[in-house]
Amino acid sequence: MINKSHIVLVLVGENTDNRPWVNYEVHHAKCHGIKVIWTQLPNTTGAPPKEIRHLKPVPFNMKSLQQTIRGNL
Repeated sequence: MINKSHIVLVLVGENTDNRPWVNYEVHHAKCHGIKVIWTQLPNTTGAPPKEIRHLKPVPFNMKSLQQTIRGNL
């Protein structure tokens, strides 16, 4: 399904950076030129996957997420 996507939104929680499947999906998206954005889930302090740590997180609210997604389509 990632191959058919224009953008991938990563929801970062407590152990997201330790999840092999999340790391695989982020890597796959980036290798295929698919934009990846991330947001921190409320009340969590986990880190995003290594490949996207340099990216600024999108605030976890509907307006910010919608604007960011629309701006990247």
